[in-house]
Amino acid sequence: MNQCTPWKALFLGALVLGAAALCPRVSQAQFTVINITPVGDVALATSISGKQEAGYFRVSSGSITHACTWNTTAVLNDINPSGFSESYAEGVFGGRQVGYGRKTTYPDQHAMLWSGTSASAIDLHPTNLTGSRAYGISANQQVGYGSGTSTGNVSHALLWSGTAASVVDLNPSNFTTSVAYGVSNGMQVGFGSGQATGNANHGLLWQGTAASAVDLNKTGWATSEAYAISGGQIVGRGFPTGNTTGQHAILWNNNGGSAIDLQPTGFLTTVAYGVYGGRQAGAGQNNAGFWHALTWTGSATTFVDLHSVLPANFVQSWATGINTNGDLVGYAVDNGALNYAVVWHRNNPATLTFQNTTGGQLANWTLSGTTLTGSATVSPTPAAGWKAVAGGDFNNDGKPDLLFQNNTSGQLAVWYMNGTTLAGSATLMPTPAAGYQVVGVGDFNNDGYVDLLFQNNTSGQLAVWYMQGVNLLSAALIGTKPATGFTVRAVGDLNGDGYVDLLFQNSSTGQIAIWYLKGIAVSDSGLVNQTAVSGWTVRGVSDLNNDGTPELLFQNQTSGQLAAWYVNGIFYQSGALVSAVPNSGYTLAVAR
Repeated sequence: MNQCTPWKALFLGALVLGAAALCPRVSQAQFTVINITPVGDVALATSISGKQEAGYFRVSSGSITHACTWNTTAVLNDINPSGFSESYAEGVFGGRQVGYGRKTTYPDQHAMLWSGTSASAIDLHPTNLTGSRAYGISANQQVGYGSGTSTGNVSHALLWSGTAASVVDLNPSNFTTSVAYGVSNGMQVGFGSGQATGNANHGLLWQGTAASAVDLNKTGWATSEAYAISGGQIVGRGFPTGNTTGQHAILWNNNGGSAIDLQPTGFLTTVAYGVYGGRQAGAGQNNAGFWHALTWTGSATTFVDLHSVLPANFVQSWATGINTNGDLVGYAVDNGALNYAVVWHRNNPATLTFQNTTGGQLANWTLSGTTLTGSATVSPTPAAGWKAVAGGDFNNDGKPDLLFQNNTSGQLAVWYMNGTTLAGSATLMPTPAAGYQVVGVGDFNNDGYVDLLFQNNTSGQLAVWYMQGVNLLSAALIGTKPATGFTVRAVGDLNGDGYVDLLFQNSSTGQIAIWYLKGIAVSDSGLVNQTAVSGWTVRGVSDLNNDGTPELLFQNQTSGQLAAWYVNGIFYQSGALVSAVPNSGYTLAVAR
């Protein structure tokens, strides 16, 4: 096989140094750069899910590379399988990783699937192929490519569901060769070429079969390649028609309905490797010849140069993946031409939305830790009877929106927000069944769209609406019912595994419980080892100290005072009062 990860050739490559170009810079306050490469090692991070990163490092013996994971610290976990001399981890999701390993020499490569340890490795290599690699992973699918006599010794895009025997050849009938790089919620992306494309690479979108392939190449583009998919957005790169100086990063919206050129002014070539929640991750080579890690929010003019927050000894950088928080992972190269795996942790300020229980007026607070740093009125005031119940990015523009439910009819509506200003609205259909109230939102199937969680007021039954924006795709009941008296008070990734979890509070005792989920299945649960003081109710969770783990936010039912609990899993660590008290009658409705 002659295909490779777009950044792979750079792992051992030499660098040419020169003067840096001027680019939009990002302040240190927006991102915290974490070098996750242990002292003395050389490493490259390829993917991120929750608080886990995947990639590979050069072992101390020199030229051998082993697959590894991190948990946002400079302590790596070597997952090289027994019997393999070399391995690479290319994707991670929900505590599982994909990549490939070499048993002897090229091209004897086998696609691999891990669950966090070398002993957990599953060899995905199809027996009828000479070599294979896996690059992308979702909750239950893996993608990559392979080649052998059965493929005419050229690469064919492959899809697995956890075993070698489950492999599906995705190569379209009118394509000679193809590769799959990204997967999300039953949809796969990559690229291919053949007679149908004039032997030029064209981005491809599949839905599980070769026959389902859709050519993503649009008018105005000579070539294209797709690398990642999430929430209806696909990213990659391609050559605009007539351009021979370098490829441009591409964003396809609506699962390939349109193609947007993300290349900013001042760059020779760009590429986008990752996407989530309306944000894209990648890199660009500026006019001085340097590669800089970049992030965008949907257009070329929104790009931010992430390289500007790196220490001065780093001369080039690439962002290769992005998670639900907007944290980016990748690598940077220092002035000694050594690679270091890095995380750009996004310091999202905690934003709290309050609603007046009488008049319905809305107000936002911004916190730094537990200190109030800003406040503003949200405009306009909702119509009478409408209660703010959750916040999430429903249109994937990178800006949080507000979800309302009518107290009488149960009807749902979304306000599309631009900060504290209403930019648009939409009604959700149908109306939920009587007795079901929205208790939170989260991406339960990890397709990049915000889903809705309901709880029945009488039975306690939980249900999920799987959404695509404001459109209901399907619904499911969560099979396990909470114990009597326990109500969902917060939804979020509470253990950093990339899956949405649930936090409950007992309305009588104040006791707090956590359900750790895998999709909508409960994988573990526990009671927090501290009970809330009487009169204090959990109103949400938010990462107040920007360590990647959300804190619990309480409000006193009488005084309105807010307090935060810092927890580690189900273990209480410490607590603090928020520096200000909301005006009388204002209840915390949404925390993010």
